Amino acid sequence: MDNYWNLNREDPDKYPNTDWLSLLLKDYAVRQSHNVSFRSGSAKRSTSLNFGYDDVDGLFTKNLSWKRYTLRLNNDFELFKWMKASADISLRKTDKVNPHTSPSAQMRYIPAIYAATLSDGRYAEGKEGSNKYAALMDGGTIDGPFDMPEAESELTAGYHTEYSGIQFGFFYLAEYLNLFIVAAIASTMFLGGWQPLHVPGWEGFNHAMDCIPSLLWFFGKTCVCMFLAMWVRWSFPRLRIDQLLNLEWKILMPVCLLNLILMSVVVIL
Repeated sequence: MDNYWNLNREDPDKYPNTDWLSLLLKDYAVRQSHNVSFRSGSAKRSTSLNFGYDDVDGLFTKNLSWKRYTLRLNNDFELFKWMKASADISLRKTDKVNPHTSPSAQMRYIPAIYAATLSDGRYAEGKEGSNKYAALMDGGTIDGPFDMPEAESELTAGYHTEYSGIQFGFFYLAEYLNLFIVAAIASTMFLGGWQPLHVPGWEGFNHAMDCIPSLLWFFGKTCVCMFLAMWVRWSFPRLRIDQLLNLEWKILMPVCLLNLILMSVVVIL
């Protein structure tokens, strides 16, 4: 190692010592959010005008930023004592810059012995011909999907910042309603649905279980399935979409097809 540092001082292009994280990442990234509101009204009318500005600076040294401009105008009118009306206008403009090639997955694992730039200012070959620094600086940009900021922390995105009030609540209402429907189907298909729990030979126990209404059995089993789904979701980290697709198509789908074939053979025999 001592000889390598001597060679590095003599020829840094051939014997580099590259701090890839310092080249690719900033020391800090600033996020700012500003809102200005104007309100006026009377006994039968109210008006609210809101201006918003958000600026999220990315951690990459170049080609990562997100800005949003919003304008909302809300008007409420009392036409009669028994009737009210509202007229709302909402405008939004988003300016975002994302690197065409993100170095996030590999930047922490690139050895320092691979050069990012040469002493004359040109880009080096990097590791195995892939220079993440060159790709970040001059590799171009691309727009991400769904009009949402792409940040390392992923603290806010999508509907978390685009909606509020009852509209924001509808997203979670639909999410948990879908969870209830899936749990209800699972309890009906695999847990007997509304049928009570019976243990062979336990006549007294079975008679007591029959006294419980079928509706309670159904909702009880559904709540158990919901609890298991929420438990797994809150206990494990969020999986990427490619990991979910690999699980579904490469593991679960073959298992389901094998189960279908086995059950068909059992039914035929």
